[in-house]
Amino acid sequence: MADPRRRFAQVTGETLLQVGWFRSSAPSGLPQPGQVEVRDGATWLRTGPEQVWIINGTFSIAPVLGAVTDLSASRTRFIVEGPDARAILAQGIPLDLDPQQFPINRFAQTGLHHTPVLLWRRAEQRYEVWVLQTFATTVLAWLEDAAG
Repeated sequence: MADPRRRFAQVTGETLLQVGWFRSSAPSGLPQPGQVEVRDGATWLRTGPEQVWIINGTFSIAPVLGAVTDLSASRTRFIVEGPDARAILAQGIPLDLDPQQFPINRFAQTGLHHTPVLLWRRAEQRYEVWVLQTFATTVLAWLEDAAG
C-alpha cells in the first residue's frame, strides 16, 4: 500500500540540453543562476555563469560562441513528493530547505549522501532530484531508506 506522506517517481521521456557559451557571447535575457524560467513550453535552469539547462526545448549556437550537449540519456530525474519530502531530503542534503530559504521554483546544485545532484523545489511539497544516470540506483535506494 502506498504511503500518502511520500511518493517517489522517475520522470522519463523528456529531453535535457546543456548550453554553454564563452563569456563574451552570452545570450541575452537569461534567468539568474538558481532561477527557473519557462519559455515557449521549454524550461530553462541557469546552472552557472555561462551555462543553462533546457528541458524539452531546443537551442543552437555557433561553435565559435559555445556548445550544446544533449544530457537526456546521462541524467535521471526523481520526484520526491508529499508532506514528508522536505524531512526526507534534509537527512542527506546539506542545504537549508526551509521554505523561506529554498522557495518554490528555486534549485541548487548540491550533494545527496555524497552524490552530486541538482535539487529543484517544484511545489510546496514536491522536489525533483536530478542525478547522473550512473548513480540513479544508489540515490533511489538512499531515498527509500531515508523514508523508512
